[in-house]
Amino acid sequence: MSINIKPDLKILPRTTPRPPCSKPCASCPFRRDSIRGWLGAYDSAGHFLQVHYHQEVVNPCHETMEYDDPDWIDKFMDGDVGRSCKGQSVFFENAYKISRHGMIVPSEPDKETVFSWPHEFLRHHGGEE
Repeated sequence: MSINIKPDLKILPRTTPRPPCSKPCASCPFRRDSIRGWLGAYDSAGHFLQVHYHQEVVNPCHETMEYDDPDWIDKFMDGDVGRSCKGQSVFFENAYKISRHGMIVPSEPDKETVFSWPHEFLRHHGGEE
């Protein structure tokens, strides 16, 4: 199963997402020690980065979501369930990237735990650099 997200503002949350957890979860794909290639429903590391780095779509923390609920995306976008991904916010900070729409909450950098650059993420998860 792959996710097809178009690059437009309709993919942004309708409200500010709930704040991220205090640290990236153990299986967060933005962590340096994450399972190689595990990116949920995405078909490639490049596609994941396109959506969550270049297009700046807020990544929900997968440990706070109920993916069995068919309405999980709408509930997340309305701010009713889940939290935003701490790993994504740290990744942005490590890469000196500022969210253009303000939905990705700034964090303290942590270059030891979380990737600093897209090419590191791609190398780890098997994508093209």
